[in-house]
Amino acid sequence: MRASVNPHDILNAMRLSLKRGGGSTVAIADIGSGSVALVVLEVNPGKPGTILAAERSVLPIEERTPGATITAIVSELGTVAKRVLAAYTAKFPKKSYPPSELFCIVRAPWTHSQTVFDGVRFEKETRITSELISKIAKAALGKATAIDRANFFEASVVQVEVNGYPTASPEGKYASEIAVTALANDCNPDIRAGIERAVETILPHATHVWRSGTRALLRLLRERSKQKDYFVIDVASEGTNLVVVRDNAPAEQNFINEGVRTILRRVAPSGMPEETLTLLRMIAEDQCSNPACEAVQASMARVEPELVKLFGEAMAKCAAVRRIPGTLVLVVHPDLAHWLASFFSRIDFTQFTQTTQPFTVETIGTNDMKRWVVPEHGVVLDGGLAIASAFVNIEKNEQ
Repeated sequence: MRASVNPHDILNAMRLSLKRGGGSTVAIADIGSGSVALVVLEVNPGKPGTILAAERSVLPIEERTPGATITAIVSELGTVAKRVLAAYTAKFPKKSYPPSELFCIVRAPWTHSQTVFDGVRFEKETRITSELISKIAKAALGKATAIDRANFFEASVVQVEVNGYPTASPEGKYASEIAVTALANDCNPDIRAGIERAVETILPHATHVWRSGTRALLRLLRERSKQKDYFVIDVASEGTNLVVVRDNAPAEQNFINEGVRTILRRVAPSGMPEETLTLLRMIAEDQCSNPACEAVQASMARVEPELVKLFGEAMAKCAAVRRIPGTLVLVVHPDLAHWLASFFSRIDFTQFTQTTQPFTVETIGTNDMKRWVVPEHGVVLDGGLAIASAFVNIEKNEQ
């Protein structure tokens, strides 16, 4: 049985001071709620990384127990990894040395996050050091009562405030008070054990680095936008993760068991999910006027009240203490993006927003990632692959 991990040990290993790293090739396993992907990424210091090979495999959209889903994901990870590594070797025979690291990014619902906070006031101006930040972060982690400590996954410092103001470079400054916000995660032990077995076979000599999907997405959004307050709705295959970000730090969070699979089933109970997605894309592009499209459009209107109830209840929990920022960042399958972006901006959720106005919706796609990663010719990306790759390139460039 895998021993539990002490979060204090994790934080002791955190490197808070940054230094540039050299070029390297790394692999990324992106584990979603109902899909799995592998990427081979060439990290280019100071430049966008190059995605040399990539593939995502989506499990057939059907009813499964959580255990059956885990088994399918782990099996598919091994299959996809073999294909991607073979494609990488065949396309780049002169430089296809094995990746030095394998980043395993595990997303909700397999990982669960909690944001924690602690701070200190000093009697006199005190110099801020990495040791002091780590000490306060450890104290903050002691407040992470909503995660399963027996299945602790990772922790990261997401923000440091000096004299009440967030700063990216706190070390060396003098302050009368300091506060640290950290993100703690646990992970489903069955899927973690399965991934560990799979990656030992895939890349046994690579260093394995574990990251939560929440950490990856929020870090990327922080780099992407100058906005400090926004509301993230990340719609995956088997569920949706909702995160309120305030002053660049994750605050309230909620997860609901309503995702792409269940939404498609609501729209077309007897239809094939892939066909329904195709019809939704054609409707969004205004290229569909046949009876099948008309039926789907009628069904979309019919199920919207059901979605209003589900998402409204989830938003109410996020807004229980403070109202939600008015900017909504939507991460979802591209064929659903047009409809759901319209849905969240059109429906009256104003009782939850700080502005008491409808949400202003932004969608995240592959084009938003060009600042950090670009694909080699012939490599096909989806939003999840691009986000995972961009996050790893950012992190590697900070080492």
